[in-house]
Amino acid sequence: MPRHPNHDRARRSRIRRHAEATGQTYQAAQRSLAVPILAPGAGHAATVGDALISRRLRAGLSAQDAATRADISLEQYSALESGSFWPGQDVLDAVLDLLAVPDSEREPFAFFGTPPSDRERILLTGSTGAVMIVDYAWRTIEVNDAARGLLPAQACRPGGSLMRWVLLDDTAPRLLLNHDAVARGFAGYLRRALEVAPADAEFVAIRDTIDQDVWEHASTDVGTPSGLSLQWHTEAGTTPVTALMGMTPGC
Repeated sequence: MPRHPNHDRARRSRIRRHAEATGQTYQAAQRSLAVPILAPGAGHAATVGDALISRRLRAGLSAQDAATRADISLEQYSALESGSFWPGQDVLDAVLDLLAVPDSEREPFAFFGTPPSDRERILLTGSTGAVMIVDYAWRTIEVNDAARGLLPAQACRPGGSLMRWVLLDDTAPRLLLNHDAVARGFAGYLRRALEVAPADAEFVAIRDTIDQDVWEHASTDVGTPSGLSLQWHTEAGTTPVTALMGMTPGC
């Protein structure tokens, strides 16, 4: 059945408006309008990166175009799409502003709270050992029952911080047999994270409170804390916690 002429006129008008708003040619605007806008977060299969890519393509921008217009580096922009490291909240806000994401739709774009991936979900439910999923600042997204029975409550609750507990809580040295090594690893991670996101409030608050001896002796060769095994002291003996998965700032 042929479409009504009014439908075609409305469609062409929509394409022209989109072309004018985004600075694209008519043909490019026609192609970009065919890209569906994806939403991240609970109830959606899309990641934050998927959602950003869909909006960028809808706007007819390359990754370099988006980085330039948001006044950030291509490396920072690519990190958001790929999830390879956390470039800082200011960078994310600049990109969301560029892509005209309304305030009412921004909450799912927060990296903290992004639902675990299928791989992470399998690890959470299929492992008999302690597993926790954390965000770029080591704030807890989700833990399994084994972790909940082992780790401190303040680190297990959503939004709780394992890094804060290791570096700032007096009970950590008593419960972690290898606390010195773990603390140096977290301090090294914190140093590298502050190089990437120097204004991040969580990182700054921990840096300003951390024991200076730990800060001065931060590890430079252990890698990120996710490469360490936390040797947990329990009544049954030493229990290693090695399944720590999170988003790593560029280090």
